Amino acid sequence: MTELWLDAYLAQQTIALIESDRILFEQMAEVAKASYAAALGTTRQQDVIRADLEIIQLEDRLVSQKQLLESATAQLSEWFQPYDSETQGYSFKSNFQSQFQFQSFSLTDSLPSIELVSPEAADTSSYAREKMAQILVTHPAVKAVEQKRKVFEKNTELAKQQYKPQWGVNASYGYRDDMPSGQNRADFFSVGVTFDVPLFTKNRQDKEVAAAIAESQAVKTERLLLTKQMLSALETEIKQLARLRERQTLYKQGILQQTNEQAEAALTAYTNDDGDFSEVVRARIAVLNAQISALRIDVDALKTVSRINYFFAGADSKVNQNYFETQMNAGVR
Repeated sequence: MTELWLDAYLAQQTIALIESDRILFEQMAEVAKASYAAALGTTRQQDVIRADLEIIQLEDRLVSQKQLLESATAQLSEWFQPYDSETQGYSFKSNFQSQFQFQSFSLTDSLPSIELVSPEAADTSSYAREKMAQILVTHPAVKAVEQKRKVFEKNTELAKQQYKPQWGVNASYGYRDDMPSGQNRADFFSVGVTFDVPLFTKNRQDKEVAAAIAESQAVKTERLLLTKQMLSALETEIKQLARLRERQTLYKQGILQQTNEQAEAALTAYTNDDGDFSEVVRARIAVLNAQISALRIDVDALKTVSRINYFFAGADSKVNQNYFETQMNAGVR
């Protein structure tokens, strides 16, 4: 759900950036057309065509982002479906549909603050694989497999019980009515004892025990594989978050500022008849692309944080505490 919301937010903000830039391109196109019509400066016909083409391409990007926004909001609406406690089912009334149409779906204008549940664990300099595996053992997904393993162990114990002799005792009482002639008939009372000795076990008991043991071992392997997969996925997300943060710094401290300066310089040169209109267009497109890339990096970073937090869902606080205390005692920060 978090990723769906962030996808919708990314599309919404991208639409805002494109619409803002489209206005600027429309102004540039008008200036180019006026300059070309008046035969002023170095404006050529291809410059006018280029400006119109960029506006059309921006419109295409705008439609594409609107499609992504509608798709994300449609999937999000699944989580807003009301539950009717009286009928014990979901309500699909028309008032719900009118209330949550795509057009009325609103998001905030700023990114939410999603913090790491365990910031120290995401620190690559203090990461300890063995300790992290101990934390993942407490994850609900791993616990579910562990419960399944316990069930199969019980099945193994039950299968082994078949090697033991089976005793059975039964008793019955039979009431008999008098004969048609009036002569009395005695009632019956019987007692029986059964004794089952499993002398030949190959065809049944041995196979059932072997099957139960194999199932139990298979679940143990499943639990180990799940833990390894989760550990690998967690390490991947931690490394990805570190790289995304590096990219965030690059964009904030250099790329965004330099692309804006380049666009301003290209526009100044063009207005002074010392530059090319195509260069102005390329510079403005570079600014827009840089802004969208920076936005996508911020969204991807939050997605990564939410995925990392997933691995700590239901984690034992004592295990976490022991892990971090071990790292601090070792002098790792």
